[in-house]
Amino acid sequence: MSNKREPGTHHVVPNPQGGWDVRRGGADRAAGHFDHKTDAVDRGREISRNAGTELKIHNRDGRIGLNRPGFVGVDGPTALLVPR
Repeated sequence: MSNKREPGTHHVVPNPQGGWDVRRGGADRAAGHFDHKTDAVDRGREISRNAGTELKIHNRDGRIGLNRPGFVGVDGPTALLVPR
């Protein structure tokens, strides 16, 4: 999987050292680091809304999560769903 991400997006991604990062697409540094995925998603939503970008939430394996019933939507034109 490529680490290159679109600049019009923000991503919640697993950090290799543990926890979760919020990164802008294509950025080398994280905009924030969190111990829990839910905290990273909440902050990612806020950052994404303020920047007018799409938020993409990744699974622990680095792949973008899939829509599943019983999940709460995340903002964006192709919104992904994440556990609440």
